[in-house]
Amino acid sequence: GGGEPKTVVLKGRELEEFDDDEQMDFFIEGATVCVANIFNRRRIVQIAPWSLLVLNGATKEQELPIVAGSQVVAASVWDPYIAMILQDGSLHLLMGDQASLQVNFIGAPLPGITAACFFPAPPICGAPPKTGESADASATKRTLLAVALRSGGMAIYELPSLQVIYSVADVAPGPSVLVDEAINQQNV
Repeated sequence: GGGEPKTVVLKGRELEEFDDDEQMDFFIEGATVCVANIFNRRRIVQIAPWSLLVLNGATKEQELPIVAGSQVVAASVWDPYIAMILQDGSLHLLMGDQASLQVNFIGAPLPGITAACFFPAPPICGAPPKTGESADASATKRTLLAVALRSGGMAIYELPSLQVIYSVADVAPGPSVLVDEAINQQNV
């Protein structure tokens, strides 16, 4: 049937639904935008259109409401970071604190965002590791966030500082259909 969207939570290797008498704090009364593990798989983060939950198993440990007047339309998780794009085009970035196992907003919302993607920073040849880190540790801990701007531009931010390390005003879109020119010319 075509009712309102809802979330079904499954458990275990057999993917069974929770019984009615079992404690379960997941949001199930509507759609889930994103769900992922965080804190090295010690917690689960569930992002719904109007809230973000941090759960220990099926028990809620933290709930953050989303800004009034706009809802989450897209989200991405790259432990310990969470990016949420709201209906108004703003990107809200959160970071998990490994000590408290809580997530908190970092920086001001970024306006005019249409898409976002986390990725690891490539190691820089010859760059010394940060104080107290091995070369391997500094390469694996550095995270970048690429965003597509409503204006047609693109920016890459270093996290958690939100420092812009690359920006371009116009990203030319590619053709909507890719064609192999060699084959196309043979058919002329």
